Amino acid sequence: MVKGITFLGFESMIKYEYVLLDEFSHPEPQLIEVVEEGNVTLYARIREKFQTSGFHSNGFNVNITRIVTNNVVSYRRGRENVTTDIFVKRANEKYPTSLNSSFYKKAAKYFSDCEVINKKMDKGEFSKNKILELVQYYNDICAE
Repeated sequence: MVKGITFLGFESMIKYEYVLLDEFSHPEPQLIEVVEEGNVTLYARIREKFQTSGFHSNGFNVNITRIVTNNVVSYRRGRENVTTDIFVKRANEKYPTSLNSSFYKKAAKYFSDCEVINKKMDKGEFSKNKILELVQYYNDICAE
């Protein structure tokens, strides 16, 4: 049984783990990137879009969009045509919590044990684009 894989490079390390995302739509473990580890672990799943063009049998040009999930693309490297799904998980939780839709509502609920984070979110200091900083702040300041 493989738990994950770690890529070591010059001055960098990228770690991926197999994680059960939920019991319904993803009953099999998914290989996702470990972005930050601590009392709360931040995971990212990268989905990359590829567009190709071709001719259909009726002679019209057809654009095809293909989405590739779980390819080895790091959260830390910006790329075009990439969608990132964000998850957070405490060690005692069976499944991670998705922060992809309704970010503020879900993040406020998930980090509700840290009043400082909720105040900073209300002021706009933390957003989905700053999720890494939010998790690092929680692990450094709020985690017990």
